[in-house]
Amino acid sequence: MVFQDSTYKGKGTQIFGVPTAVVAALKVMAATTNYAQYDVMSNSASAGTVWTFAMPEGCPPGTTIEIMDALLYAKNTQATHLTRMYLFNSSDLNCNLNDNVANTIPVAADMYSGTTPLTKAQKYIDFGALTQAGSGGRQAVVTPGDGKLPLTVQLGAAETNLYGVSVDMSGETAELVGGQYVCALWIRWN
Repeated sequence: MVFQDSTYKGKGTQIFGVPTAVVAALKVMAATTNYAQYDVMSNSASAGTVWTFAMPEGCPPGTTIEIMDALLYAKNTQATHLTRMYLFNSSDLNCNLNDNVANTIPVAADMYSGTTPLTKAQKYIDFGALTQAGSGGRQAVVTPGDGKLPLTVQLGAAETNLYGVSVDMSGETAELVGGQYVCALWIRWN
């Protein structure tokens, strides 16, 4: 089975009257060479794309969401690196999206138009070192109090997605060409 970059849009449910869901994105990494500290982790060395977290039905554009928990899973039994997932409410970014190239976030063009602040620059989640998760992969879990969670972010006025850029924060020599990474976010909104 060949996996492609994809998203998972969970169906929303309510817990004590608050809408909640799990949304996830899968990225198949190019990873043609070792990751240096602060390299972008992406699906292509020359045409990288953002991670796309599709919001569930009932979560309209412009909604403020709260990310309560996050999971990063790597289908790789050796990787141990630290990663950071930068989150944006627009996919129209000027930062580097290519794999194994130095991160350029923050880019002034993603944060300001002249002197006017833009709202697409959001926040980030820091994932700790990947640790063993059964026999097939490694994972890092972030819960409230860790890695800046819970995080409140606002979707773009015309957006029903949240977008991410993943950056290696420690360097990695056990990367796999075509290695699969999944990032899942447990969210709630009003």
